[in-house]
Amino acid sequence: MVGRVAEVGPGVRGWQTGQRVAAIAFAGAYADRVLVQAGLAVTVPEDIDDLTAVALVRGGQVALGALRAGGLRNDTTSVLITAAGGGVGTLAVQLARAAGVERVVAATSSLDKAPMLQALGATETVAYGQRWDTPVDLAVDSVGGPVQAQVIESLAPFGVLVSISATGAAVEVNELRVHGRGVIGFGMAPLARHRPQTYRDRAVELWKLANQGSITPAIDGPYELERAAEAHRRIEERRNHGKLVLTL
Repeated sequence: MVGRVAEVGPGVRGWQTGQRVAAIAFAGAYADRVLVQAGLAVTVPEDIDDLTAVALVRGGQVALGALRAGGLRNDTTSVLITAAGGGVGTLAVQLARAAGVERVVAATSSLDKAPMLQALGATETVAYGQRWDTPVDLAVDSVGGPVQAQVIESLAPFGVLVSISATGAAVEVNELRVHGRGVIGFGMAPLARHRPQTYRDRAVELWKLANQGSITPAIDGPYELERAAEAHRRIEERRNHGKLVLTL
């Protein structure tokens, strides 16, 4: 969410009323006043618009964090991203390309999102269930289940899967060993809790990338809060193109 600080709780330092803020709340966010943990909030520059800020405070942080957790380096030549048409996926595609990755494979439930993803920098688009022949160095998966198994099979030797899905399936460790593959999980809460400076630094990095035009959040909507049920149905039916945003 994005707004301005109305009150500062006891013992909280570094914040003052009126300050522009973007934050993550895991409950109670559909309101005009929301209680957030200071550790999950970051300042927002005045030259970043609300839609960009709300897309980057979570989607951007997850996308960048997952790529970094997977060891994205200058010599990473190929990345696969599932749920590529969503808020996290569309940013992961752009961040990978901005980092110099030559081959970015965008996987989705439907290829009707292919034109959008190609415009954002994806070099290949595939649908779940299709055969993915050429192995990749790094994969970011937010789907889990059967798709996760397909993603692991697509990893090159020493390739890494970063799981950001709450529905991740069990992994056979011995199979990973035999093929020289790796799997790691990434979540926002552990990053903000255990590496708060990294969390804040990455927010600044994302603001800069947005201002430079290196990344542009794909926004689906926005929808007025009264249309929240309609917006949820759009997500459940996998019809959203990018980050779905609610406004007051």
